[in-house]
Amino acid sequence: MKRFRCLSYALAPALFVIPALMAAPAVAAENWQTAAPVYRALVDFNNDVARSCGNNGLRAAIEHARRIEKEFSTVEDRAFGAGVLMDIADAAAVRGCPEVARELYDGVLAAYAPGDFDAVRLRAETALAALP
Repeated sequence: MKRFRCLSYALAPALFVIPALMAAPAVAAENWQTAAPVYRALVDFNNDVARSCGNNGLRAAIEHARRIEKEFSTVEDRAFGAGVLMDIADAAAVRGCPEVARELYDGVLAAYAPGDFDAVRLRAETALAALP
């Protein structure tokens, strides 16, 4: 059994998945299957004891999320894709990589126009305001 230095390390994997799961009922199962590699890469990032912002898991998650984001065409699917990117940004912020998080949140704000994506934008704006 793995020992954790504090409770936040033990719960950190859940922090990556919980925000996306809140939107689960409205999202197609195919989207979750498509995004699964992103969350596996985030687990690798979370398990990195060096806490490196250049971690391969973090880079893999970002690359995969950006790739699948281009595949989505409906408003609901695109909002899901933005949520996946923001889950990565949230993970980066929690792990002490505010620059990476800021870049991802800014990218979401630039790519998702007001109107159909107000909730997405609100989440990104709120998270940006909380960064150091």
